[in-house]
Amino acid sequence: MKIVCIGDSNTYGYDPRGFLGDRYPRDVRWTGRIHGIEVVNEGYVGLCVPHEREYAMYQNMLQDTDGAIVMLGTNDILQGYPLRDIVERMNRFVAMLMNHGKVLLVAPVSVRMGAWVESQRMIDEARQLALAYRNIAKERGCFFGDANEWGVELAYDGVHFTMNGHEAFYRGIIRLLEELRNE
Repeated sequence: MKIVCIGDSNTYGYDPRGFLGDRYPRDVRWTGRIHGIEVVNEGYVGLCVPHEREYAMYQNMLQDTDGAIVMLGTNDILQGYPLRDIVERMNRFVAMLMNHGKVLLVAPVSVRMGAWVESQRMIDEARQLALAYRNIAKERGCFFGDANEWGVELAYDGVHFTMNGHEAFYRGIIRLLEELRNE
């Protein structure tokens, strides 16, 4: 089985402890700990939910794969995009991804007050994202996971996973991957 992980800095494995924000070692990052499945990590720092004009890149990326795990939306909220727009883009993106295999849509961990998060609006919208994504998954018939339920620890910035956060996320995602494998 080969899965593409599409996400932002928390999929990339961004380590907020360094001055320039290095990357956690592969064996710490949640994507690097998955065994028995070929994982293609397409996490990028700052990535937002794609617009339709960007789909060709993802369609190429999904060739010869069994599907995708997608966890995006945090950067959209941090950049001030309206929640409605984020959800509409994710709905269309999931529909496109489903044409190429199984999809596991993951609601990102809600941001918390910290160095990068100073607005209650951001926190409130991040919390609403989980319900909206759950509804997308139900409508589209894809797999869903809510990372808010996995006890993922965030760093001082209120956005990025700590090493323990990657461990907790890995434990949550591996349970869902078992379901996906058995479908």
